Amino acid sequence: MLCPDCQETHGLYSNTVNRKGMVLEQLRWVRKDIIARVDAASKALEQAKKRVEQRLIDEFGTPWLAHFHGRTKKQIWEDLVADGRTYPSLGTFYKHVRHAGLDRELSWYLRFEEAETVLRVLKRSDSQLATLLSDAKRCEQELHAAHTATYARTDA
Repeated sequence: MLCPDCQETHGLYSNTVNRKGMVLEQLRWVRKDIIARVDAASKALEQAKKRVEQRLIDEFGTPWLAHFHGRTKKQIWEDLVADGRTYPSLGTFYKHVRHAGLDRELSWYLRFEEAETVLRVLKRSDSQLATLLSDAKRCEQELHAAHTATYARTDA
């Protein structure tokens, strides 16, 4: 940026986008207040996800692993993917288990992205976890709104 006035008000914003398997890095000049808003929203989302994951581990970790004790891998897969309606396929599940081990593969589900799978499989509800999930989803929306603001024109 060559303009001294613009250097004070704008910064280089960078984000990566995955489009059909191709990772693209996008760079553009954005107002510094918008960059700060994106950074704050991103940090808030990460903290919210960590709270969800901690709750999953503390409250559901032991019952989650115990639920699958003594079951075949195919029975476990059927529970996890709602009889094949979601990721992974049976072959992919077997490959993951062969590579990482069953306990590690099952522990992978104790994440923000899979919280609803854990609740569905265990047939449980948890009001504290629901609140944490709601907070995290609100943070996701705020991050999306902040990121969208980076596309706004800032011409003088």
